[in-house]
Amino acid sequence: MSQLQTLTAPQDAILFIEDGVYNTVETQTNQAILAMIKGNVNVLLPDLLARGYRQQDLISTIIPVDYAQFVGLTLEYDLVRTW
Repeated sequence: MSQLQTLTAPQDAILFIEDGVYNTVETQTNQAILAMIKGNVNVLLPDLLARGYRQQDLISTIIPVDYAQFVGLTLEYDLVRTW
């Protein structure tokens, strides 16, 4: 997570998938870390739901996306990185 703070710019988008969705659930720690990330922060909603969370459990600034929107994000941005 600390790498995201230094590697992102306001025009970037972050998408949390699989177990990464735990970082988007509302807790004080997650809110503090995500507040420092520049750019849009998204979460793959089916992955969040599969782990027993609801959309209402998200930090209010997180943008939930479905699979079609996930594909749209990959088309919208020139560079896609995963780690």
